[in-house]
Amino acid sequence: MLLTFLLVLVGLFALLWGVTAVAQAYVYQQPTDRLPAKAAVAALIVSGYVIFWVALDRKSPGKYDDFLAFAGYTTTTFDEFDAVRWEADPAVRNKAEFKKDAAGKPAETVTHFKRVGKSPPRFADEKTGKDFVLSDGGTLTAAVVLKPDLQGPAVRFNAGFKEDARGKTYFPKGNDGRRFVEENGSRYVSLDQPGVVYIPSATTVFLAILINLGMFAAWYVAFWPVLRFGAGLAALLTLAFAIFTIFVVMPVLFKPGRAPKPVEEAVARVEPAAHAGLSPCRA
Repeated sequence: MLLTFLLVLVGLFALLWGVTAVAQAYVYQQPTDRLPAKAAVAALIVSGYVIFWVALDRKSPGKYDDFLAFAGYTTTTFDEFDAVRWEADPAVRNKAEFKKDAAGKPAETVTHFKRVGKSPPRFADEKTGKDFVLSDGGTLTAAVVLKPDLQGPAVRFNAGFKEDARGKTYFPKGNDGRRFVEENGSRYVSLDQPGVVYIPSATTVFLAILINLGMFAAWYVAFWPVLRFGAGLAALLTLAFAIFTIFVVMPVLFKPGRAPKPVEEAVARVEPAAHAGLSPCRA
């Protein structure tokens, strides 16, 4: 991190000195006095903010990304869950219909899965050792029951389905509906990434936007009070340099901290529904 800071600092110092010398000589007939010292201060301000942002991203990759890519959620992990399955009704042909219980709702069976291995993470049936799959042998995973919070209760997350001529089917990959969504809540688990609970967060969105705007503020301080550009010209330069920094430079600096790493130890665990005091069946 220190080496990155020094490289960014030296690069910005040279850039700001050169840009200011040329631009102010053209617009104001002569550059501001003590230009090298002012360029150093301006470079320190911007590079300090850049490294601050990189440090945040190293701690929470992608959480505070640029305007177009930041994640509007926090996450937590779990290492076991109950899969709530519906079984296909063999009496119905050419359509996905499921066996019903006494109340006329799809009959549900529960299978407990535990994480096995860390990279890539897999979940296996604790009795048979078979890997978790969404559907297999005429069964469909309709929900998962897990503990998003270590000390909290088990929570049911229902799969999102679409209706078509075949009956209920999962949404295709890439569709936002392809997830298990918390009953009476907004948290969700991706169908294609079991083991992670996504928690939508307005605070995260606000902070991500604030951090992006902070880059504009850092550049404006560098150009206006430090390098002594006029307010209007400083604003134009800020717009150009901040946009380039956010969308071109920052992704390059973020990349080393986002290299694949072994999955961390899960921090949220689940008990089988029967032991957790929560039935996976509908209320």
